[in-house]
Amino acid sequence: SGPVQKCKNRVPIVIQSFERESLEAFSDTDLPLVFLLDKHYSNYNLDEIAKFAHGIGIHFTALFNQNIVEKAH
Repeated sequence: SGPVQKCKNRVPIVIQSFERESLEAFSDTDLPLVFLLDKHYSNYNLDEIAKFAHGIGIHFTALFNQNIVEKAH
């Protein structure tokens, strides 16, 4: 029952990172893990990301790319 567990009940916590290793360090928690993509989002394999993250955070310009939006869902 560390500080993360104590805060979790009061404040929503989401772990976000550009680094896979950082998210994997939290894989033994039930916290949502979000892999952040830079604006070169087409270089990423979303199926691979789904193995270690609950979601992705994309650069705002990618919101207008229907292909990445469809793949993410």
